[in-house]
Amino acid sequence: MMDRRTFISGVAFGFCAAPPAANAQPAGKMYRIGILSSAPMRTDADFRQGAWVLALRDLDWIEGQNIVFERRASDGKADLLPGLARNLRVELQFFPYRSQDDVDAAFPAMAGMRVQAFLLEPTFQIFANRGRIAELALKHRLPGVFTLREYAAAGGLMSYGPDYPSLERQHARYIDRILRGANPGDLPIEQPTKFELVINLKTAKTLGITAPRSMLLCAHEVIQ
Repeated sequence: MMDRRTFISGVAFGFCAAPPAANAQPAGKMYRIGILSSAPMRTDADFRQGAWVLALRDLDWIEGQNIVFERRASDGKADLLPGLARNLRVELQFFPYRSQDDVDAAFPAMAGMRVQAFLLEPTFQIFANRGRIAELALKHRLPGVFTLREYAAAGGLMSYGPDYPSLERQHARYIDRILRGANPGDLPIEQPTKFELVINLKTAKTLGITAPRSMLLCAHEVIQ
């Protein structure tokens, strides 16, 4: 587990991990991955069948053999997140934003507080300024993780979130079932089933970050 400070604004979820740089896993060494979420806690069985865990398993990261997961969830109560982040050894700093001016002010403030990385949940207004956010992150040498691919494409370090075209096709299937006579109340609530990891390697090099080979193998897209 890395001991780091993290900037999170309007947290959807956060995670930190310290995977090795090589693809072959060191024998006998156990790595601990902390996962912090504002969503309800998933059952162990549901979590272990998630796309992220299965992808790690495909890369020979096996729970109980060479990795251990420590999960914390606040069930939608953002005020509980700082306390939960501390069994994970992470200190959270919150920088809420309502305008581009707030974003412009947040980056020098983070740099002044020696924040090491940040996770941003986008809004429609902030999304329109994703290029400016990437520019500020590079200027202040702050690695950032985003939930939408477009932020990584604009120059952000990396993004991890639902594959939205796949999610829209999932929505279309729901509409189809309703239009063919299904009762909406009888349809189960579905969560996204496909997630994508995008890494901007050019930004990583500018920030002096070496992306582990195992992470690059997990990525759906690597921006050179």
